[in-house]
Amino acid sequence: MKKIFVVLLAMLMLVNMFALTACDGDDHTHSYGSWSVTSNATCTTDGSRSKSCSCGDIITETIPATGHNMVGGVCTDCGATE
Repeated sequence: MKKIFVVLLAMLMLVNMFALTACDGDDHTHSYGSWSVTSNATCTTDGSRSKSCSCGDIITETIPATGHNMVGGVCTDCGATE
């Protein structure tokens, strides 16, 4: 009985190992969810966003800094002056 349990446990571990590496094969097509902002862009600093596949693969992109929105010599977003 103990040997059967050990064999079944080993088989289960092998099945899980192959399931967790599904994206390494040619038969997987990534299906990414919606973009999620991980850090907001500011006037002077880039932000970032990411989305992930059900297999765990993640794509990350940079959100460019917005730049100053100057009105009357003052940035309406951060208060910086010219």
